[in-house]
Amino acid sequence: MAIKIPAGIISIGENAFNGCTNLATIYYDAVNITNLPESVFKHAGKNGVTVIININVIVVPESFFYNQ
Repeated sequence: MAIKIPAGIISIGENAFNGCTNLATIYYDAVNITNLPESVFKHAGKNGVTVIININVIVVPESFFYNQ
């Protein structure tokens, strides 16, 4: 399963994708998110998650990679 976080998104709630074990790919285009709750992708992707970051994204919040 893949998700796309589009450029217009400015925040993602806690636990939004927590436990999504079938998540395999994240297409990250959000240029206006500066902080994410640490639990957003916690326990996601049972075999790891591929993250594809759009070239226009300047900052990826550190918490994006918390407990992957």
